[in-house]
Amino acid sequence: MLGFDEKLAKEKGIIIAHDCRIGSREYALNTARVMAANGIKAYIYEDLRSTPELSFGVRYKRNYGGNCCNCFITL
Repeated sequence: MLGFDEKLAKEKGIIIAHDCRIGSREYALNTARVMAANGIKAYIYEDLRSTPELSFGVRYKRNYGGNCCNCFITL
């Protein structure tokens, strides 16, 4: 991530979604683990989601990702 506010990212967290492609779920879980290891809360959807659902999640949770930190995994 380029130019992010570490304190704000740790406070607000990020949201991670994934699609149905091979390896997408595993990559999403690994991304969440990396974020958690760096003290950033990672909210990950339990199953497949579309990009608009991720956008809704960002607004609903009012998390840091509105700036740069939400992940939608597509491989």
